[in-house]
Formats: sequence, structure tokens, C-alpha cells
Amino acid sequence: MFPLKVTEELVHWPEMSVRHRRWVSVAEAREGCKHSWMREALDRLVRRLSSSIRRRKSASVS
Repeated sequence: MFPLKVTEELVHWPEMSVRHRRWVSVAEAREGCKHSWMREALDRLVRRLSSSIRRRKSASVS
């Protein structure tokens, strides 16, 4: 599991024979975490991104 900012999704990519792409929700990603530290890192990322989105929205309203 890797957090990525996706700007383009390609049908074919160089490592497609060795890497599997699967889009999941945060809840599904949490279920896939094998270790508690992975869930904690995911939760921190979600909080950070949510906070960033809220700040941008409030700045655009001002």
C-alpha cells in the first residue's frame, strides 16, 4: 500500500507484469493493513489530508 497523488492513470505501465494496481477506499485499505503501525500511519495520513482540504476550502471562501 502506497499513498500516491495520481494525476494520470495509464492502461499499460512499465512494471505492470510485476505490480498489481487496485484502487480501494480508506476502509478497505485499513482492512488490508497487516500491522497496527500501518493502520496508524494510514489514519495519520487521512487526518493530514482532510485537514489540508479543509484549510484550502476555508481559504477559497474567504
